[in-house]
Amino acid sequence: MSKVAIIGAGPCGLSILRAFEHLEKKGEKIPEIVCFEKQESWGGLWNYNWRTGSDQYGDPVPNSMYRYLWSNGPKECLEFADYSFDEHFGKSIPSFPPREVLQDYILGRVSKGNIKSKIKFNTRVINTVYRNNKFEIDYQDKVSDKTLSDTFDYLVVSTGHFSVPFIPEYEGMSSFPGRIMHSHDFRDAEEFREKNVIVLGSSYSAEDVALQCNKYGAKSVTIGYRHNPMGFKWPKGMKEVHYLDRLDGKKAIFKDGTEQNADVIILCLPTPLNKFREPNISFIKNTITNIKDYLKKGQLISLESTTYPGTTEELFLPLIKEKGFTLGKDFFVTYSPEREDPGNELYPVEKIPKVVGGLSKNCLKLGLNLYSLVVKSVHPVSNTKVAEMTKLLENIHRCINISLVNELKPLCLEMGIDIYEVINAAKTKPFGFTPFYPGPGLGGHCIPVDPFYLTWKAREYKMSTNNFKMQIINQMDNYMSAAGGNALFDQYKKSVKKFINGSKKIELKISPSSPISIAEVSPYFLNMEANPDPFIKILNLSINN
Repeated sequence: MSKVAIIGAGPCGLSILRAFEHLEKKGEKIPEIVCFEKQESWGGLWNYNWRTGSDQYGDPVPNSMYRYLWSNGPKECLEFADYSFDEHFGKSIPSFPPREVLQDYILGRVSKGNIKSKIKFNTRVINTVYRNNKFEIDYQDKVSDKTLSDTFDYLVVSTGHFSVPFIPEYEGMSSFPGRIMHSHDFRDAEEFREKNVIVLGSSYSAEDVALQCNKYGAKSVTIGYRHNPMGFKWPKGMKEVHYLDRLDGKKAIFKDGTEQNADVIILCLPTPLNKFREPNISFIKNTITNIKDYLKKGQLISLESTTYPGTTEELFLPLIKEKGFTLGKDFFVTYSPEREDPGNELYPVEKIPKVVGGLSKNCLKLGLNLYSLVVKSVHPVSNTKVAEMTKLLENIHRCINISLVNELKPLCLEMGIDIYEVINAAKTKPFGFTPFYPGPGLGGHCIPVDPFYLTWKAREYKMSTNNFKMQIINQMDNYMSAAGGNALFDQYKKSVKKFINGSKKIELKISPSSPISIAEVSPYFLNMEANPDPFIKILNLSINN
C-alpha cells in the first residue's frame, strides 16, 4: 500500500483528507495517510491564539486571527460545493459572519467522519528529502520532544502562505520610541484605546484593523496607502494619507507632508556600570536630549530601565521645567520596571503584574491606564522611587539566592549530596522558601550589575551595603574545582554544541591544579554569539569529529 504525507491541517489539508475519505466511503481503495499539524488543533489560520511571536514550544505562531475579526467577503464566496452554510447551521445566516462562525463551518465539514484520527497534532516536520523515489520525512512530537522518521510515496504541502509576517524598513524605524507591530500580531483593539494609531496598508486587513481601533476608542487612526486610497467616508477620527516616508523620533512623516505624533513614549534603555562599578545612565540622558525638541503637551513618558531610586525625578523634572510644562496637567511621567521571564510559558508578558509609580497622582493614573491595556494586573505605588527600589529588590533577591546555591553546589558534590534533590525537597515547604538553582555564576546584564546601583546610591546617605555587595563580588571571583567544573559543563553542553557543528563527541578535561574562574566562563554561556575560542581554551575542550 502506498503512503501519503500531508503537512498542515488547515482548510487546504482538511479538504484533501476529506476527499480521500469521500473516495473510501464510495468503496475505493485509498493509500495510508498521515497528516502532520504543528498546532494543537485543526483549522489552520482560522484558529484564534492569544499568543504572538512564539508558542509554548518555541515555534513561530502561525495565526493572524484577532479576537473580533469578521469576514469582509461574503460567505457565499467561501462555501464548499458539497456542503452549504445552510446545511451546517440548519438555517440561513448573514453573508458576513464572524471568525468563529467560519471556523465552525470549516470544521463541521470534516468532523462528521474519521479524519481526525489521521492527524498528528503538536507535530513539527523538521526535514524532508526526496531520495530513491521516496519522501523521507523527519518529524518531532513537540510535547514529548521525541524525533521520528518515516517514508512516504507522496507528499502534499498545505502549510498556507499567511503565517510569516513581513515588515518593510523605513528611515528612522530603529530609533522610533513607540511600538511597531505587524497585523499578524494584532489580537485586540482594546490595546490601542486613547492612542494615536498609524495603519500602513490599504487592503482588507488595514481597513478592518483601522476600523476596530476607531471603534474601541483610539484617539486617532491614520491610514497610510502606497498607491491608491480606499476612498471610504471614514468615521470621525480617521483619515487616509499618502504612504509613510520616514520616522523622526516619535513623529511619523508621510509622503504628502502629513505628520503624526505619538502620545506615549516608553524608554527601555540599557543602564550598565562604568569601570568603577557606578551607574552609567548616559543612554537615558542622551535619549532625553535627542527627543526633547519633539515633546508636546499631553504626552506620557514611562521609564522602564533598571536604575537607582530617584533617577526618574532627577532626569525628568528639570526637563519638564525647561519645556515650560505643568507636571500632571499637560505632561506626565511614570516609572514602571520591566518584568519578563523569556521562555516561561506559564507567565507571558500579559500575565506578569506591572508595578507603576508616577511623579504625581495624575501621572500615576495615566500610567495605570496605559499598562492595564497590555497586562491583566497593574499594581500602583506611591511614587517613582518606590517603583525603582522594587526592581532593585527583586534583582538583588535573585542575586543573593543564586550566589547561595552556586556556593552550595560544589560543597554538596564533595559530600555526595544531590543539590537538586535538596532544592526539590526544600520547596515542598509551602511558605518562607523560594527555590533557586545553580548555574554558571552570576551572569547576564542585570543580576550581577543591579545591586551596585543601590550600593552607589547608599553612599549619598552615608549608608553601607557591604552585606550583599561582598557576596556578589566573592561569587563573581569564585573559583570552581574540577568536580564542580565538570558538573557545570554537563549542564550547558547543549549550548556549546552551537559552536561545534558536526562534532560527535565533546569531552571536558579540567586539571584540579588549574581551577577555572566562573567569571571567565560566564560570558561565553551568556553571549552565544561570542567567539568560542577563548571559551574552549579555558575549559580545555577536546573535540572529536
